[in-house]
Amino acid sequence: MTKYFWLLLILLSACKQQSNENKNLLLEEIEKLEQLLLNDTTGNVNISAANETIKLYYKYANNFPEDSLTPEFLFKQANLFRSIYKGKEAISVLKKIENQYPQFSKLYLCLFMTAEIYENILNDVENAKKHYELFIKKYPDNHLTDDAKILLKNLGKTPEDLFKEIINKDTLNI
Repeated sequence: MTKYFWLLLILLSACKQQSNENKNLLLEEIEKLEQLLLNDTTGNVNISAANETIKLYYKYANNFPEDSLTPEFLFKQANLFRSIYKGKEAISVLKKIENQYPQFSKLYLCLFMTAEIYENILNDVENAKKHYELFIKKYPDNHLTDDAKILLKNLGKTPEDLFKEIINKDTLNI
């Protein structure tokens, strides 16, 4: 009996060591790609590097769901999806963070980003309105609440509409 116990213990230890090695290699790959994305001076997102980084964030989150880095990597994944105009995918990741990591320090940003993505990428005014209102209700004292109120007030307006409002205000104040 004790012989099997020790064998099992050795096997578990070897598996854990292998898992840590895989984790470290994955972290190194993520760091290299993040540096590539950050050091890009063209002003455009390197789509290939973004997609590869998205895959690595996904792999990390699936292999290490309990790791403290996982919600941050998911948040970065959502941001990358957003930057390459994949709004539905970004929102899906943001919802995953909200559901699986309710203690994540940037949870308020997930909700704000969701509203912003509905508004600016998916052109879904109804869902943007719903999420801005939810943000204001859940986070009334947040530093982004005033921004959410302004965005909500101007939701669905074209740049021309906003320009006309500014001109009319200035004309009335003269």
